[in-house]
Amino acid sequence: MPPIPEDSETLDKLDKDSRKGSFVDKHGQLIAVELDAFLAIVPDQFKELVQESVDQYFDESIYKWEQAKHSAEKVHRLVHQKVTFLDDDGKEGSR
Repeated sequence: MPPIPEDSETLDKLDKDSRKGSFVDKHGQLIAVELDAFLAIVPDQFKELVQESVDQYFDESIYKWEQAKHSAEKVHRLVHQKVTFLDDDGKEGSR
């Protein structure tokens, strides 16, 4: 998967993005990959990347504190209201 799209429409869009300069300053180069493409091509790496990203900010004590404030049913309902689930084939569905 190329680290930056090659089509002119996407490149024009990236050039107009006001965040481009600060991203390049921080990371040294422009990298743009659509997450759905990443998920379709390397689903295990995508899952690992998401898990690592969440884990770096996850605080077990906050989780337990919030968990104690809400019933399991309420949490389940809120998750299903806010999250679109993908089935094993990467297609949207509900669980």
